[in-house]
Amino acid sequence: MRHLRTVSTKPEQMQSQFQKQQTFEIGSIYLDMVTIFDYCSEGYGKILRFVLST
Repeated sequence: MRHLRTVSTKPEQMQSQFQKQQTFEIGSIYLDMVTIFDYCSEGYGKILRFVLST
């Protein structure tokens, strides 16, 4: 019974780890987009950052 429980919790741990990794990847892509906005039009990028920070 105890052995079954440990086996059943493993996929959940893997899934949460994967979700964290996925969130990190999305976050880095989002940061890249903000950087591109900054590069294309500095003013717009600064406004976008200000709006997001509040």
